[in-house]
Amino acid sequence: MTDNILNFLDICHLSCPLSSVHVRLRLDQIPNNSFLTISLHGKETYNSIRSFLSALHYPIVQIEEPSEGRQNYFLTVKKT
Repeated sequence: MTDNILNFLDICHLSCPLSSVHVRLRLDQIPNNSFLTISLHGKETYNSIRSFLSALHYPIVQIEEPSEGRQNYFLTVKKT
């Protein structure tokens, strides 16, 4: 990932479908071969965003699930 641009989007404060809209807008803004890391909160939003990215054929390259002391999910997707 070091040769590519890394972008970050925090959608923890949003609910569906606004979270999907924000993800799509950010993906449209970044160049191809860039990575977008998305911070989100809640299993429902996590499942929704994973399905949304899959439907758009964006590969998820890394998933970090909540752990002790951290409630957010982090998904890293590559724009191809």
